[in-house]
Amino acid sequence: MSEAKPKKRLDAVVRSRVQPVLELLHKANTSSQDLSVESRQLLAELSRTKRRVSRFWIEKAVVILDALQIYGLMWQLAQIWPWPSKWLAATRWTVLSNLDILSLTATGAGMGQANPPFSHWGDLRHYWAYALGFAIVPYMLGIGWWCAFRHWRSSGDVSFLSKRAVLENKLLFVLQWMYLPIGLAVSRLWHCQDAPNPLDPTEMLSSMSVDATVACLGTTHTYVQTVRNRS
Repeated sequence: MSEAKPKKRLDAVVRSRVQPVLELLHKANTSSQDLSVESRQLLAELSRTKRRVSRFWIEKAVVILDALQIYGLMWQLAQIWPWPSKWLAATRWTVLSNLDILSLTATGAGMGQANPPFSHWGDLRHYWAYALGFAIVPYMLGIGWWCAFRHWRSSGDVSFLSKRAVLENKLLFVLQWMYLPIGLAVSRLWHCQDAPNPLDPTEMLSSMSVDATVACLGTTHTYVQTVRNRS
């Protein structure tokens, strides 16, 4: 078992570094006075010093982004708390870190009102489509990664492994950023509220907080929840 790990590590190094250089050496024509394109590529490969993907600055950016995202989430939750309306207005921009476009609309937040004419959590007709746009982001990124990797590999790109590492590094940052916006957008689908029936004040109607046209546990709401759970 202990001998297998070094062998796998050596094979990985050969595939990622040695094999590209050997392929370039095979293509290069060193006897000619004018360097060919392959020769220039060979020299560039041999002189390249940066051979790793660094996440140093990305990790610093993630810490700052996490702080803004947490405050943006607290801002949204504070709609039912007695926070001053001026303070809510002055810090409303923090919801951008969560891509919370709904909270920036006129009916997206109560803004300190005790009894706003809509839900404290915002109101948007066909909110399920808004949430679906966030929910499919991880799948779209995964498909994009798979297509790019297949293209590099099938085209015979000698540096496809390094390109794959760079792409995965960027995708990791995007997914770290998007997990909270996706969670916030999808979690609103679970919140319901009760309101008197305008035709019968003795009856209470339960509907989605962000879309009063969708009855809780109704056909549309159940279908949306089923699709969300499967995704």
